[in-house]
Amino acid sequence: MNNPWGNHYQSQSIETASPAQLVLMLYDRCLVAIERVKLADARAPRDNTTFNKELQRAQDIVMELQYSINPEGHPIAGLLDRLYDYCLHEFVRANVSKDVALLDGPQKVIGELREAWDNACVKGMASEGAYENVAAVAAGRI
Repeated sequence: MNNPWGNHYQSQSIETASPAQLVLMLYDRCLVAIERVKLADARAPRDNTTFNKELQRAQDIVMELQYSINPEGHPIAGLLDRLYDYCLHEFVRANVSKDVALLDGPQKVIGELREAWDNACVKGMASEGAYENVAAVAAGRI
């Protein structure tokens, strides 16, 4: 049964979120989608509908994150773009082959980017140092 208050709360939190918080929400939802794919795979028999739906949701989220990159905004833009391409490629491979092991890499990448983004938001996006965590993750140094 749908909870109208839950939907209202969710809508309010999205509508009042800052752009930085929206990116965090996208990372969080992408990680949830990956976990749901893994749960769908663990069911006997595999829940192919949920498997496919949640992988497509993860792809949509990563595409949205990729489209939001400002190529002139910061030197890490190209690195983020390549990481998102990697994730999208692995999502497609996992969906075609039904191999959830292929999701481990993208799950790690999205998780680390989420953590770095959260740290950058806490430090304040205006400071150049705040981008260093995200840049380090994108460059593979963390």
